[in-house]
Amino acid sequence: MRGRLVLTEPDDFNFDGFDRDITKLDYKIDLHTDLNEKFEDLIKRADFKDEFRRTLQVCDEDDKEFYKECKKNQIELLNNCEFITFMFPIDRVYKYIEENPIIKDKKLLFQMGFELNLDIVSNIEKMFKDTSNIYFHMVSDSEFISFDQYKQIVKTIYNIVDEVNGFDFSPLEKIMYVYDIVRNKVYKEVDEGEDKMIARNLSTSLLGDKIVCVGYSKIFKAILNQLNIDCEEVLLHYSGQKGHARNSVFIKDKKYNIDGIYYFDVTYDAKKEENNNKYLFSYKFFAKTKDEIDDLTKKDLKEDGFSKYPASLSEDLYDELETKEIYEISDELVNSINYMSMRVLNKRIISKRLFRIAPDSFKITKNQLINIVDDLMKKFDTSIKAETFIEVLFNVRKEEYRKDPDKYPFDMNAFFRAILISEWNFNDPLDSTFLNEMYKKRGEKIYLMNKNNFLFKYNHETNLEERIEEAKKLKIFEKKK
Repeated sequence: MRGRLVLTEPDDFNFDGFDRDITKLDYKIDLHTDLNEKFEDLIKRADFKDEFRRTLQVCDEDDKEFYKECKKNQIELLNNCEFITFMFPIDRVYKYIEENPIIKDKKLLFQMGFELNLDIVSNIEKMFKDTSNIYFHMVSDSEFISFDQYKQIVKTIYNIVDEVNGFDFSPLEKIMYVYDIVRNKVYKEVDEGEDKMIARNLSTSLLGDKIVCVGYSKIFKAILNQLNIDCEEVLLHYSGQKGHARNSVFIKDKKYNIDGIYYFDVTYDAKKEENNNKYLFSYKFFAKTKDEIDDLTKKDLKEDGFSKYPASLSEDLYDELETKEIYEISDELVNSINYMSMRVLNKRIISKRLFRIAPDSFKITKNQLINIVDDLMKKFDTSIKAETFIEVLFNVRKEEYRKDPDKYPFDMNAFFRAILISEWNFNDPLDSTFLNEMYKKRGEKIYLMNKNNFLFKYNHETNLEERIEEAKKLKIFEKKK
């Protein structure tokens, strides 16, 4: 069996642990130490008698054979741990390894969660002459990754972040710029016989050429989080079929007066084939409300933990509270409300268990709950209109064009195509009702003409075309310099 040893500081309980490992290893051993004892002494004094006794009393029958085998071979398993994880600062880890050279034969595993940290890379390179035995465990990867892989991931993400921060972008503009970078990869599933996670892990989807929906969502999240933008992966599933992944982003942008949760599905807006940049006209799955993104996928995809939304949630809550107490409302409704409150407020607002156990400690009333849910709904259902998208696109595309004018289209026709393909709606209510009816009754030509009219009306009010030409002249001037 393959295992790892986790060394952690003493705590109030100091229970040494022997357990199944959540990674692809078989077992994990937890030992408490202040790193002031030699490694050989640490191994000798490890005692799991009480731990095995407690575990064998409560574990499932399927696990009993595993723990009995571990109990019988605990000394051998302890000595033969392939990996060691230190829950200590790097300088203390380095000092301990130098004082206990026997550890140098083990693989050093850093547990990083979602963290990407260039300082860790620099510190390891300064301290360790040989990094070939150093690995990282990240939530975004199914396998441990080498130090060189981690370093490459961090540098790639940091380079993108530095590029984005080099512009005077608002948060939504940063998001669009990153969106265009991530979707520049062509969707490509692994070949037959290959590990499916190659197209789904952050490391391989970022650094390689195989990528599917999960890979896009992980890269998008990693970059935005590094920009201090609150982005999460959203996992969805079809009925009885395989699932899908997209992202939700909590956008707070004072420039455009935006404060809410919006959905992004890089997969559907991604480049379809190499050397074809038509994808740059499509922002159909960019910054959509929950309702909008569900409508685009015809509600076939159900978001894990958030199935009750959209429009019916508030109405269903009101109906249930007419005849039920808060602790009696349906689990599906509670889960959806708590999902929203966790995303916006970073806490759950309903605990049915707490309400049953200690109803007096649960202070929220029915009316208060309805008001809170209404406020949460506003964070999820406020659409961004075409006027805003055009301004965001102008400010982003201007910089993209300056970087690569041959790749990024930047003229009125490009904006018209983006509005049309992305199905952006203007603030004028005629655009969302009358035009769509016109399209059904009188065909595409009338629809296109009216969309065009809205754009040119906007151009007249904001001098969009003139601003585009000014930006292009600036690019020509820079080139001459």
